[in-house]
Amino acid sequence: MFARETLDKLIDYFRKNLAGMGKEMTFLLGFYVSNIVKRWWDTYKTLPWPDSLVAISHALVDYKNERSMEFCQTILRYCMLSYILCIRRLSKALKQMFPNDKSLIKAKVATRKELLLIEKQGELGRVWWIPISWCMTMIKR
Repeated sequence: MFARETLDKLIDYFRKNLAGMGKEMTFLLGFYVSNIVKRWWDTYKTLPWPDSLVAISHALVDYKNERSMEFCQTILRYCMLSYILCIRRLSKALKQMFPNDKSLIKAKVATRKELLLIEKQGELGRVWWIPISWCMTMIKR
């Protein structure tokens, strides 16, 4: 009986003293959730899409020429390798698809020699930008 009375007093206290805060708390909670979702969506929109690079390469590369086709394929492969190394740290699905170096080699995204060169610079997930650097060097030539 004592617990019931205490609970009733507590409910009355909150009803009298905190009733006006309901609207403010709803507003603040909505504002907070809105900002979190907006930040997540802005981050998601900044992720590069490999499809756009492929579309641009089809417009700029003469695929009748064997050397230019190999050049384009190498550039695209390096970009995909960089993308996978970067996003694999964040995405569980990508981590399952490419759990280790052998899976990258098996998918023909990288060669063992390329992975060794990257690993000399540090952990693969931290030096994901190296294949993009290779792309820029290839394009400058």
